[in-house]
Amino acid sequence: MIPLSSKDATVDPRWKGFGDWIADKQRSASPSVSDRELARRAKVSHTTIGQLKRGSTATTPETVIDIARALGATEQEAFVILGMNAYNLTAEEMEFAGLLKDLNLYQKRVLKQTARATREALVTAAN
Repeated sequence: MIPLSSKDATVDPRWKGFGDWIADKQRSASPSVSDRELARRAKVSHTTIGQLKRGSTATTPETVIDIARALGATEQEAFVILGMNAYNLTAEEMEFAGLLKDLNLYQKRVLKQTARATREALVTAAN
């Protein structure tokens, strides 16, 4: 499992790989994207972008998605760079994770309640 806490980031080279990926995407954009512009688009601080590019910090899956989108990439691409395919998520599951990012807090609560109720109904029906 990939660590998502900043204290573990320095021991996991995948974060450095993610940082290299960010830098490559910034350079290949036309025109190139500065750290400050990327930070503005992803709604994070420019220091966070710098730390991620150096591999000296980790971040949340939501921020990974925000950065990928800000760079014009897919969240699936970013998660694969981070080795999160180790979770064996299908492309459909990765797409669903990206869709969750777009929901507001109320919508997430309703979805969670619906999923729990559905799971309970399925368990009850199976018994």
